Amino acid sequence: MIYAAFCGTGKTYILENFEGVVEFECWKYDNEYFPNNYVNDIKSKIYDSDCILISTNPVGLKELNRQGIKVTLVYPRIESKQEYLRRYIYRGSSDDFINMLDKEWENWLIELQLLDFINHIILEKGQYLSDIIYLCKK
Repeated sequence: MIYAAFCGTGKTYILENFEGVVEFECWKYDNEYFPNNYVNDIKSKIYDSDCILISTNPVGLKELNRQGIKVTLVYPRIESKQEYLRRYIYRGSSDDFINMLDKEWENWLIELQLLDFINHIILEKGQYLSDIIYLCKK
């Protein structure tokens, strides 16, 4: 399974605590070749991993869809903004990151909601990615 999960939903926790999980963070990829380099790396691990975690970058999601790769999109309700801002503070995210999410929260979540080619899972208050997927603990 490939899960595109919004920041603060618990991707790092899953990566550190469950077997057979890999993560691809799109910000680490050279913009000149994005999204092809990103999508190619994801495709290279489809048969070697139980679970692939990726970002919710719409450009990457659209390219994965174009290539016929199924992804489940996981993100919080718009009303969960304060809960997520507290999560970012608790995990030690930078002020710049927190301010950016505070400013763009509604825009980014609405953009995700409008993606009609993908399976959506909207997390409820207090829910994490680990609450909705089942993997083997390390």
